[in-house]
Amino acid sequence: MINSKPKTSTLFSLGAFILLCLTITGYQSTYLLSGSAQWYHYLFMIVFGIPGIILLLRVLISYKTILIKKESITIKYPFIMKKKYFKLKDIEAWCQTEISTNNTTFRHLEIKALKGSPIKISNKENTEYERIATYLRRKAGKKEAKESSGLDVR
Repeated sequence: MINSKPKTSTLFSLGAFILLCLTITGYQSTYLLSGSAQWYHYLFMIVFGIPGIILLLRVLISYKTILIKKESITIKYPFIMKKKYFKLKDIEAWCQTEISTNNTTFRHLEIKALKGSPIKISNKENTEYERIATYLRRKAGKKEAKESSGLDVR
């Protein structure tokens, strides 16, 4: 059984940035409520508030746990109360992309099932990434696409 979740370090860094943006927005809104707001207070609220709220919503909506057991894959989205379930035989194709940077390698795994949107995970954002990639190579190796452009995700 493989249980993959977002890494704590990734969630912490995104949470710190979101907290900073929303704190600045909240502080600037005190000027707005007191009636002494200048033009730059509005600018700070727009520059920090909109990205902070959008990023917060995106993190909450895209938070997922992946559970792989007995030749089946279950993806749970706890904040939107949604669950996807499919068997390995329902996988249409999967692809692993590797990008080498200065000192590390970024790996991205994309799984396309017969129904629903593709599942995307990466080694920098998810725990158990290597175990999932090894499992897919072993159990669904024939369905691996050679390039991500060859994987039709539409």
